Amino acid sequence: MSKVKNNGAVFYMVGNTTVCLLMEEGTPIARGISIYSRMDEFDSSEGRKRALDRAKEAAGRQEDCQPILIEAPRGSPFGWFDLSVAKDLFGSYKGSFKPELTDTEKLLLERRGHLVTGIR
Repeated sequence: MSKVKNNGAVFYMVGNTTVCLLMEEGTPIARGISIYSRMDEFDSSEGRKRALDRAKEAAGRQEDCQPILIEAPRGSPFGWFDLSVAKDLFGSYKGSFKPELTDTEKLLLERRGHLVTGIR
């Protein structure tokens, strides 16, 4: 594995979801996600802010937070699908403490020089 980086956040997008991995000493301590409805006006800075806020909330509470509700009211009849895909990829919460990383997240962090061992 590569060298340890300073604290910070790593962002990426997958489908209609912005993802934030909150880092501490090169290791992800929390994940936050922001899920866009197909009817939402896309704003990448707002998505990053929401994802970061959710990661910080999970880290502060030291537990998962903000459950993904499949039947939540959305602006599109396809909203349930976006929510279901995000739940399949990232688990049941929009904010996750000490998340189990996806294979893609492990690869992303390794390529950015972060340490990815020692997660659950």
